[in-house]
Amino acid sequence: MCYPAIWGQFIKETPEREHELRTTFLIASLELVCEDTLLFDFSPFELNLPLEAPLLPHIINSLLNFPIRHKNVYRSKGVDEELEDTSKIISEIINEPSCLSQIYKNLSLAQNIRAAAMIALLLHPDGTRDFTSLRQQIVEFYNPEVGTWYVKAITSCLCLLTKEEDTAAKWIASNLLDAARGDYEGRQYIQRLLTLWRETSRTPIQKAGVQEKWLSGA
Repeated sequence: MCYPAIWGQFIKETPEREHELRTTFLIASLELVCEDTLLFDFSPFELNLPLEAPLLPHIINSLLNFPIRHKNVYRSKGVDEELEDTSKIISEIINEPSCLSQIYKNLSLAQNIRAAAMIALLLHPDGTRDFTSLRQQIVEFYNPEVGTWYVKAITSCLCLLTKEEDTAAKWIASNLLDAARGDYEGRQYIQRLLTLWRETSRTPIQKAGVQEKWLSGA
C-alpha cells in the first residue's frame, strides 16, 4: 500500500481492469498508512466518493510526503508552485469538494478517513481555507490511533497554506505541540514547520524565549 501515487498509472495503462484495480485498492486500504512512502510523480485518478473514501489517508500521505520531511526538495520548488501543483492533483482526484465536507463530518467513519478528507478539503482549490473554524478539529484528529502520517500531512498542509503571522496557524501549531508531548517523531515534524516559518519570516523569532511568546500570541 506504499505507492498510491502510481495507482492512477495502473488504471490508465490497463483500463479494462479498472474495476478490479479499484477493488484491490479498497481492500489494500484496510492496511495501516505506510509512513515511508517513496517519492513518485503523482498520477491522479478520480475517486468514487464516498465509496472510495478509505483510500484518502493513503493518497494524502503520499501526496504530502515531502514539503516538511524532504526540506531541500521543498525549498527547490517553492511554496506557491508546490501549492498549485498539489491543489491541481487534489482537484483531479476529487471533482466535488462538498463530498469531502460530508466525509470529514461523518462520525460513523474511521477517524483517519475523516482527517484525510479534511486535509483534502483544505487543499482543494474549491474547498475551504478557514483554519479558524477547523482549528479545534485539526488538533482533535491528532492522536496515536490516527498515526504519524497525520501530523506529517497537517504540518505540510499548514506549510503550504499559512504563514507564521496567521493567528489560527499559530494556535494549531502550539496545541499540536502540546498534544504531541509523548510523541517524539510527531514533535519533530511540528518543529520543522516552526523552523521553516522562522526562516521565511520577516520578523526573526530566534531569540531565547521568543518562540514561546510567538506560539501563545503574546
